[in-house]
Amino acid sequence: MAEVIFFELIRITFIGSVGILLLLMLKKFILKKYTKQFNYYIWLVIIIRMLIPFNIPITLTMDKEPGIIINNVIEDRSGINETQDYEYPLGSLQSDFQDNNIENGSKISYFDKKIKNIVALLMSKHKLTTMLVYLWLCVALIISIYRIISYIKMKNLILDLSYSMDENNCYIKYRCNKMLSKIKCGLMKELKLKQNITLKISDAANIPFGMGILKKYIIIPANSNLKEDELRWILKHELIHYKKRDLLYKYIVIVVKTIYWFNPLVYIMSRKIENECELSCDEDVLKNHDFNERKEYALTLVKSLKDNNQRVLGINLSTGFGDKKLLKERFEEMFSKKAKSGILIAGLCIVICIASFFIISNRNLEETSADDGRSNSNVSVDSSNDEIELYQLTTDKYKGYYMEIKDPKRIKVGVAVKLNEEGQTASKIAQNYNAVAAINGGGFLDQSSTGYWNGTGGIPVGIIMSKGEVIYNDVEQRGKTELFAIDKQGQMIVGTYSVEDLKEKGVQEAVSFGPSLIIDGKMSEMTGDGGWGIAPRTAIGQKEDGTIILLVIDGRGIGSLGATLKETQEIMYKLGAVNAINLDGGKSSTMYYNGNTINETEGRKIPTAILVE
Repeated sequence: MAEVIFFELIRITFIGSVGILLLLMLKKFILKKYTKQFNYYIWLVIIIRMLIPFNIPITLTMDKEPGIIINNVIEDRSGINETQDYEYPLGSLQSDFQDNNIENGSKISYFDKKIKNIVALLMSKHKLTTMLVYLWLCVALIISIYRIISYIKMKNLILDLSYSMDENNCYIKYRCNKMLSKIKCGLMKELKLKQNITLKISDAANIPFGMGILKKYIIIPANSNLKEDELRWILKHELIHYKKRDLLYKYIVIVVKTIYWFNPLVYIMSRKIENECELSCDEDVLKNHDFNERKEYALTLVKSLKDNNQRVLGINLSTGFGDKKLLKERFEEMFSKKAKSGILIAGLCIVICIASFFIISNRNLEETSADDGRSNSNVSVDSSNDEIELYQLTTDKYKGYYMEIKDPKRIKVGVAVKLNEEGQTASKIAQNYNAVAAINGGGFLDQSSTGYWNGTGGIPVGIIMSKGEVIYNDVEQRGKTELFAIDKQGQMIVGTYSVEDLKEKGVQEAVSFGPSLIIDGKMSEMTGDGGWGIAPRTAIGQKEDGTIILLVIDGRGIGSLGATLKETQEIMYKLGAVNAINLDGGKSSTMYYNGNTINETEGRKIPTAILVE
């Protein structure tokens, strides 16, 4: 789970940072010609994207043609359970299925290319990743608690030292409470505001400001000697803040700042939003007003802010008249020429934001629909068809490939040249046998003399058969092990068998690993997500017409986190497999085709590979 959070933070931070920088550049050179309201609200495009960390896969139907790579989305994937401890099967077998329980990643090609290696390195250090996530969470919680407590204390202080307009004992320096009430009622009608907003006079405030979302208040300083016209400008300013729901906007920005506290660009964005909030409010206040009225409003600003020596509600959970530093820019905007509305650009930005939520991929409906109640009791094998078809799987979590081999008799087991001493990569084993295609095979012992899993990859585990001969067997006499096999007729067998069982069945090719995913058309029972976490996966299966399916899913990288055993099982089932088994994965997962490695792999040395002649 830690890796999930870590991945999402980095991914969305990158997306948000690019968006912030892009908007800052556009504002400097292009968007300054447009209204302040447009410049204020355009930030919502970035904010919404940073608050929603998922992508939505959409699919396009495309007819399948031999030899063409097709993006194929497997839908209705199961949920991921919490990371479970994993014990290696077959003794101390190293299958490299660590409990890297990462979920719901998204494919972002540019991000993938630029910083994938850095993130993958950090993610491979499980303890470091977990520590970073806990650090992020602790700081975020501390910031949240501090802001909430500070706001509550400040709000209580302000209200305790404030007086409502309808209180008989209210002592204020204004001539008449009725004057403020009358101004407020008139402005509420003018602005068509139906919200319940309470006016308060406070000894603790030195500038006017608004406070509260559920219970709304406008606070007027008790020591201000403002005239009726000036009070009107102040109240109009604060009421417009409520009409535009600026406090809600500020709360959302606070949430983004809390989540991404480590990103300095978020603080720059927050400051820009705060300034543009006041500029946008000024723009609305002065709409349809002449030069003299604008001048009156500007003087009211100066008078209201001249005694402002401290920041009210420093946690920025209130509306206000702004600060002195912003005055120059506000004055310039008050008397500037009419700006463009920016509706078209706003629409374009919204479209881009919405598009960023989607991953578009092609879908072959034939391959994703599988008949229920399938049976492998009579697999039909067509040896006359020697086609190999290669497809790509793309979801919001992982990327993978699967290959369909029409003639199952082309499937062979290949071994490293120095079996029992040193392994070779799947690609190298394929080249040794002049194979057209290959995936990695069974498990192996890979523990070095130092006790770490970094040995030579040359010592297999279980049973290996090739061309009807037993090449390797470390299973006790008549002992059984989980494996996959191909018999003389090209029928695939999965399950737990002994060498004697295999010979009786006329098996030609076999290699040990597991667990079995599908047997005779029925998915094997699994607890949760399979218990091996999320990692690169390799599997092999056979369809009812005899077609062999070779599957590899990339993992532990940006754009492809990997899959659980349950997801691998469901993928094979949806692809039409009636028999399927999981093979060694992790760093071993490799798919080779026509002289090239198709997937992203570390090229681990292994003892066996599944070949296509």
